[in-house]
Amino acid sequence: MGIDQRWTYPAVLERRLRREFNIEFLNLGISGWNSENILGVIETWVPKLDPDLVIYGVCLNDFLPSDVKQEVRSEERRVGKECRS
Repeated sequence: MGIDQRWTYPAVLERRLRREFNIEFLNLGISGWNSENILGVIETWVPKLDPDLVIYGVCLNDFLPSDVKQEVRSEERRVGKECRS
């Protein structure tokens, strides 16, 4: 499901950064997690890895509560469109 791994945001970003910089690129993202969840990843790994730079890519589901699945919101939009039709 989804797009081919080589076209994901982290993969494209890594390829572009490697063109100009000598970098070590770690993708610590977890599919379906949002900003509430990622805080634990940051608190755990940033002190251990001591990176020079952290890039956090914001996605639409980042603003949903962590217990709400993105699919639920998509279904709500579908039903909402049907009700407006």
